[in-house]
Amino acid sequence: MSIVITEPGRDDNDYRPRSPRLSRGHVHRERLYERFDSAAPVVLVVAPAGTGKTTALAGWIATCTGPTRWIDFARDAPPDALWQEIAHGFGVSLPSAGEDVPAHFAPIGDVVIGLTEALEQTLDREHVLVIDGFDSDDADSVAAVGLFLQRLPSNLRVVIAARHHLPLPLDGLRMRGDLSEMGYDELRFTSNESAAVLAQLAPGVDTGFLEALAVWADGWVAPLALGAMVGRDH
Repeated sequence: MSIVITEPGRDDNDYRPRSPRLSRGHVHRERLYERFDSAAPVVLVVAPAGTGKTTALAGWIATCTGPTRWIDFARDAPPDALWQEIAHGFGVSLPSAGEDVPAHFAPIGDVVIGLTEALEQTLDREHVLVIDGFDSDDADSVAAVGLFLQRLPSNLRVVIAARHHLPLPLDGLRMRGDLSEMGYDELRFTSNESAAVLAQLAPGVDTGFLEALAVWADGWVAPLALGAMVGRDH
């Protein structure tokens, strides 16, 4: 198995994320961003749809000063697509089983191990990788991500967002203190954050309506946005 490392030779702007644009009504959530800043090397964010996982991560990424990379996981993509994108984003080439064997024919475990070794040699300071929407039902894909996390390069932090818990090998990471886990309790908007969102999304709408809406939404971002739209239309 060979590993080819491409010398980046480029400025940090090439490493900036392709994260979603911050939407109208976005509010700066300092207390949540501080949790991400101080989190372990591996962060797992698991919460249902509509709880604002992507929005929260996009807001945090916008505050990061170091190199970052954002990947939207595609369930229907080829098995090696995730690793190809990670390799491309950080300026390394995936390993192959031999000079005449392309990477997508190499065993996926070899690909992941070779990629982690290449990143260990290449990343000279801390980088952040976000994998959003990792809701794979493919056992091999989940196992490959688990192997990647177990062999994580020293200068790489990984944040994975998913709707459901996946059978990742997390016990070792927990025991070493290398895993932070967040869910709806951490993502839910506080009353002040809810008020700030509504003030931007529904300016001029009756205060009593907005206060009742904030209580009804109970910190869920999707109902807040929907209720604000209803308030504006009436």
